[in-house]
Amino acid sequence: MHPDTPMRAMLLALLLIAGLARAEALDTRFTYQGFLEQDGEAIDGICDLTFELFDALTAGTRLAANQFAVHPVRQGVFTATLDFGDRFDGGDRWLSIRARCPANVGAFGDPFAPRHPITATPYALYAATAGSVRGSGNIDLAASTADAGNVLKEGRLFLHDQGHANTFLGLDAGGAIAGGERNTAVGDGALAANTAGSVNTAVGEGALGASTTGSYNVAVGGRALAANVEGVGNTAVGTGALAENTASGNTAVGHGALASNTYGSN
Repeated sequence: MHPDTPMRAMLLALLLIAGLARAEALDTRFTYQGFLEQDGEAIDGICDLTFELFDALTAGTRLAANQFAVHPVRQGVFTATLDFGDRFDGGDRWLSIRARCPANVGAFGDPFAPRHPITATPYALYAATAGSVRGSGNIDLAASTADAGNVLKEGRLFLHDQGHANTFLGLDAGGAIAGGERNTAVGDGALAANTAGSVNTAVGEGALGASTTGSYNVAVGGRALAANVEGVGNTAVGTGALAENTASGNTAVGHGALASNTYGSN
């Protein structure tokens, strides 16, 4: 077929990203399959193909390009594995394609119009609102700081280890800790106000929730030691145990044990 005769490409499918099922080796490749025809007939032969990635349907900025020389086309169908690198950040992406058939003869034709949108499959690389993460490999996070290395839920801290030798699991657990260390908090709001307390263990919703600088406390149970701000050396085991207490050196075991005690040391 004469190279100056207009060709037309039809989108067939965007296939799976290569390696997507291998969570431990996720890369930026994906497979594109299309269809070329000329004068209403499917092309069968060898073509040169170029793929360019843009951020708009028309005009826009070219973000990356891939080129394939002497690429086989069989009964109009061609398949190419594309790799534009880390160019998928949640914004719109469009694919511009040009072909030269047969290969190495004449010039490339105009880009096929319109550009093809890059749809859901490549955006598995960038899941801004992912409902779940699946895979058999590891998730390697950066060191936990206020701005990185954390797992968020609904925009709030859910899993992190900010500070030194701390472990926090639960919405807002651990709070905005600045100087404390060796704390463990499990449960929504556990140790949520902590800024500098150390060697605390809080297990349960709201356990030690008001503590800011208290240390060496153990609270196991929902709202155990919930109101204690600066106390030291308290042990509360049971839902609501020592819930209102703000002093130090107390031990209470049982549901609601010493729940109304505020200042005593028992």
